[in-house]
Amino acid sequence: MLGDEGNGKEMNLIYVSEDNIYEIPECILEPISRYELPPDSVRFHKMIGKGAFGRVYAGEAHGINGNPKVTAVAIKTLKETANEEELSDFLREIDLMKDLGIHENVINMYGCCTKCRPVCLVLEYAPGGNLLNYLRALKKKCKDIVAAQSHEVTNSTNDHAEDSNAEISNRIKEEIRAALDSKELESFSYQIAAGMKHISDHGIVHRDLAARNILLGKDKILKISDFGLSREGAYVQKPGGRVPYRWLAIEAIQERSYSIASDVWAFGVVLWEICTLGEIPYPEVPVGELRNFLLNGKRLEKVENCTDDIYNIMSSCWSQLPENRPTFEELHDKLLELRNKGKIYVNVDTLMKQSLETEGRRNSDETCGENSTSCEEGSDDELISVAS
Repeated sequence: MLGDEGNGKEMNLIYVSEDNIYEIPECILEPISRYELPPDSVRFHKMIGKGAFGRVYAGEAHGINGNPKVTAVAIKTLKETANEEELSDFLREIDLMKDLGIHENVINMYGCCTKCRPVCLVLEYAPGGNLLNYLRALKKKCKDIVAAQSHEVTNSTNDHAEDSNAEISNRIKEEIRAALDSKELESFSYQIAAGMKHISDHGIVHRDLAARNILLGKDKILKISDFGLSREGAYVQKPGGRVPYRWLAIEAIQERSYSIASDVWAFGVVLWEICTLGEIPYPEVPVGELRNFLLNGKRLEKVENCTDDIYNIMSSCWSQLPENRPTFEELHDKLLELRNKGKIYVNVDTLMKQSLETEGRRNSDETCGENSTSCEEGSDDELISVAS
């Protein structure tokens, strides 16, 4: 690779000596060979993410789908210290994505580079970041609106303060309504269901469906991404892997058993993430207690701003028996029906009330002091190792 990451210079794939190339069996290379891109056609610009597998870069590529012009891409790379199992998993992801075909709500694979370092997967670029960050930014925007207007109320000392405060209160509501579009949130739920229907129709189990792994493309078209944990068909995971515990179905926690039905469970959690604007699932339940919590019949609670219609759909996704959960086709059709009827998923007035109450508590308590407990949210990507 050319350039220096620290200085933000461009990077480009280059050919390397054969001694430095991963030993990849021909039986693995052959199925993905027609997706191989010339290394000098792919150029890195900046790092936009990283994980245990390696790093993800924004970049560009020439000749994508025969297009002579440059195409903006995301480049998922495998770390050079990867062992044989990690390499196999990365290549499996490439092989799986080539079988997914093209769908508006699934991130599209453009190709791969396996004959150079770093081995990489070249994907459609989604400029809007991930859904989790977007939802949390919406929540912050609502709180910022309330904070700014509440400051104005506090400083209002004229003879008509009561009228002025009422005017400011109405302005808060209008600004939050403009920032928080319930139709947009409904569209998000429907789009995710459409993407997962396509994935499940191909017999693929995603295993890591969560708001953090859904990207925003142009015009806020959602793209399901990150197929690093995905597999074809139902299967039982071997001990030792890392899993997104708070999104797992009961059978996945108990028996390490995964299927499309366990993805349906995770979809219900994603709906809850949307309705709460990015809260962490089971915020009061330690990971070590989650298994017994679920086995005792407890589930994520209905939050105030979540309507009955959407919570009923969530609850159906969390049936203890996998066969009692709806299919993605049924979920897709049910969400489409609610959409056509103009049913809302998120009560914006309740969110406004919550924002006002939060700001009121903050003003009365004057924020956290130096010695107070941090108010930061916990890790949204709570992966834990599966014990043997």
